[in-house]
Amino acid sequence: MSRVDHDPPAKFPSPQMWRDFLISIQAEDAKTTSSDTRAATRRRAALEVFGEDVVVRTRGWRTGDTVSWRGMDISVDSLADPPVLLAKQILWELYELNFRYELYALDRVMAPELWASCFTECRALLHSIFLGDSGLLMWDDTLPKQSSGLGLWSTAWTDARPSVDKFWELLSVWRDAPSRLSAPLGDLVADPNNQAAHLTMQSAGDFYVQTFFDHFGRLPIVPHVFPFS
Repeated sequence: MSRVDHDPPAKFPSPQMWRDFLISIQAEDAKTTSSDTRAATRRRAALEVFGEDVVVRTRGWRTGDTVSWRGMDISVDSLADPPVLLAKQILWELYELNFRYELYALDRVMAPELWASCFTECRALLHSIFLGDSGLLMWDDTLPKQSSGLGLWSTAWTDARPSVDKFWELLSVWRDAPSRLSAPLGDLVADPNNQAAHLTMQSAGDFYVQTFFDHFGRLPIVPHVFPFS
């Protein structure tokens, strides 16, 4: 993940590479095999993209080991039948990571000149949408303990607004962006029901989903509410 954020690879893994990596890739086999079979070729290609350090780490989990995730030590044995809440939280993180990297990829497509001329500023704006100091990464952050201060996926508008403002700011420079995204929201006191905010958020969501589909040919992954139970 950090390589994508800080040192983007020249090429990205295909669905077949992901399958090879997650199911059967072995670092030594990928490096030393002399076979010209398609499977061996795919394994070597996957190793080239993912890097040997990533592949070797995935081979290090054994029965009785523990893995650290979000400030928790989790027994590898328990992952054969994980607790329901843990499974929900892992799925939430997968949704969140996908959303962050898809937004990053689409922003690079929609604002290439800005990324070329103002890379640091563009990355700072993208990272400011998400809470914490991890940028597009997440695994060093602890899981939320309460429903307040959740940022973009908060159910309370006052909590979500700072992140939403940055999200709108990022989208507003894209081609054909709704003019509503550049308009000030106004005073929350003057609009206690947040009608302007809801309309703008709906417009931003529709625009983002349609733009992503137009460029990648499928629906994007969107943020999900964090599961506390």
